[in-house]
Amino acid sequence: KVEFVELTEKEIIRAERNSGFISDRVREIQ
Repeated sequence: KVEFVELTEKEIIRAERNSGFISDRVREIQ
């Protein structure tokens, strides 16, 4: 369970970073 939780946290961080990059690109385009 510990490994699963750590993996989930990493996935959440990646998702937040990805969404951040996307929002930055959208702002640049607009």
